Amino acid sequence: NSFPDALILSTDGNIEFCDSPSIIIRDQVTTSGRMTNTVQAWKYFKEIVDELAKGDNSYKTIVFDLVEDLYELCRICKYKELGITHESDDPFKAWDKVRSEFMSTMRKAANMDYNIVFISHEDVKTDMTSRKGDNVVAINPNIQPKIANKIAGLVDMTIRAVYEDGKRT
Repeated sequence: NSFPDALILSTDGNIEFCDSPSIIIRDQVTTSGRMTNTVQAWKYFKEIVDELAKGDNSYKTIVFDLVEDLYELCRICKYKELGITHESDDPFKAWDKVRSEFMSTMRKAANMDYNIVFISHEDVKTDMTSRKGDNVVAINPNIQPKIANKIAGLVDMTIRAVYEDGKRT
């Protein structure tokens, strides 16, 4: 919310404490008489990215909140397009099609002329053992490691934000 001239693209609708402009990414359902038309959330998101890429606005920062939800929206959309219920229904091809679709859109977003902020919840794994035999805690984005690594290649820095004792650090 404190980034300069931010637009928040929210998948979880958790924006009630933000006063920056925001768009909730979800299925867009319209009706005309007895006809119902649905634009899937992923396609709606891609339309927004395409519009932002034109640069015809005053935003300086685009916040993508949450990346893992965007990936799931992409999966659901590709399932429908491919006529499958899971990537394993079309071994090898479906996994690649979902990843390629997601990453091409995220690359386009990352290359736009804005400050880009990708937000993900954390996945904390405890009681892992290091090579030296020490117990360690691993904190990773809550997304598949292959996708997380590809997203990490698009960013300049990774920051962990923590809210403890009424303070954000």
